[in-house]
Amino acid sequence: MGSIGEVFLTHLICTACGLRHEWSQLQNLCTSCGKPLFAEYNLAALAKVWKRESLTGREKSLWRYREILPLPSEVEPVSLGEGGTPLLRAERFGRELGLTDLWIKDESVNPTQSFKARGMTVAVSMAKFLGAKQLAVPTAGNAGGALAAYAARAGLEANIFMPNDTPKANVIERISNTRKEIQKLALVCFRACPASVAEKDLDALNEAIMHGVNASGRALLSHTRLNDKLTLRLSVGNIRTTETHVRQVWELLNEQLRRRQ
Repeated sequence: MGSIGEVFLTHLICTACGLRHEWSQLQNLCTSCGKPLFAEYNLAALAKVWKRESLTGREKSLWRYREILPLPSEVEPVSLGEGGTPLLRAERFGRELGLTDLWIKDESVNPTQSFKARGMTVAVSMAKFLGAKQLAVPTAGNAGGALAAYAARAGLEANIFMPNDTPKANVIERISNTRKEIQKLALVCFRACPASVAEKDLDALNEAIMHGVNASGRALLSHTRLNDKLTLRLSVGNIRTTETHVRQVWELLNEQLRRRQ
């Protein structure tokens, strides 16, 4: 691991038992109870150097929120141009639903056609920075496609595990969408991912993936005022990821409100 540079991430903490884990080492789930890990930041130090106005003039991508992402400032991210997706007003659809101000954030224009690109750019960037050579993910679709693309971009091996009954079209799509970038890709259909297959398991509960998903919440906040009535409606594919997404956006709103009080 090279020069760390500036980083405000202090440690990872288990969401169940509270056990602290080092952020600068490869981690999956809690080493004690097997529950997900969340990141803890030095927000006091961050507040001294970062304001909302800091975003002015920056490229509209996920990495514009660099100070509140785990990758150190001097490390080049593994990126395919994700984030910065448009927020589109849906007037006719809104009228059908009885809503006067309906907007839709179009995540389909991300490099791998879903919001999973947000999580994977952060997760693969951190895995590469921490020295991982093999990555793995259980998936039935979007997460596998995203890992294939970002692992290929990083020059890392990706092991993608799909259920035996995954539609053939989904399997073909995951390969064809990334064929130009793939250097090493093992696509195997198993019911479970063996723990020994990779150094970094990048499923929906991985702490780095949550960082990337969280960035879409910050993008939404950059388009709103704190006195706006904000209703979030999300389609559910992976219920764990969606639940995490909603919870983190809610926490971000509360964080902003507390700073105004």
